[in-house]
Amino acid sequence: MSFRHFTSYALYNSPMPKPPTNVHVERLNSVISDILNPIDSQAFSFRASVKNYIRQYRLANHLDANEVINEAYKRAMKAIAAEKVVKNWRAWLKVTCLNVVRERSRDRKRQIPTAPDSPVIANIECPSISRLLEKEEEEDRIRETRKKAICLRRAIEEYSEIEPDSAQLLHLRLVCNWSWGQVRQYLVDQGIPEVPSDSTLRKRASRAKTKIRHIYHRIEEEYIEAGACK
Repeated sequence: MSFRHFTSYALYNSPMPKPPTNVHVERLNSVISDILNPIDSQAFSFRASVKNYIRQYRLANHLDANEVINEAYKRAMKAIAAEKVVKNWRAWLKVTCLNVVRERSRDRKRQIPTAPDSPVIANIECPSISRLLEKEEEEDRIRETRKKAICLRRAIEEYSEIEPDSAQLLHLRLVCNWSWGQVRQYLVDQGIPEVPSDSTLRKRASRAKTKIRHIYHRIEEEYIEAGACK
């Protein structure tokens, strides 16, 4: 779906309380344009998060990421029209996407048949249905946590083979919980020539985390596709 068609659909299929201020719409549209950019790394991360929400709530067969983002965009336009102040549209949209998925999940649960002769509840009492749903949600959370742990471990292992020095920086800073001064001193003690400043080390670690995040999302997609093929 192109950005032009996406915004047109949202604008003309959702009643607005009043025309919003152009500057706020431009800021919002700029963020949406980035999110829909297929080659933008941050956009990939945003869409991956929305897909995770959908899978977490078991709505993969009933909802897609574009539909969720479209609904979040319409709500953002209404927020602008209501003169709501939003400093970070990307963060606002991400939270709104999660809320949209949650609402759809609750709506589907309300659709459980209630007729006495319904095969779904013919021999099941309401408390039993509630317990079944809670158990299902707990199993989903366990599967999601396991998936994240596996994908993160694989991403770190892959990155460590590509950039061992930067991987070591992250290990010392995040796992050993050393300050950047301690990390730098360790590198000096190891006899590494021309050890960079704390600021430079911090920037390297930041770039490393970004690369690991990209690897993680790729591995996550491969993990999900492999599971779907079973």
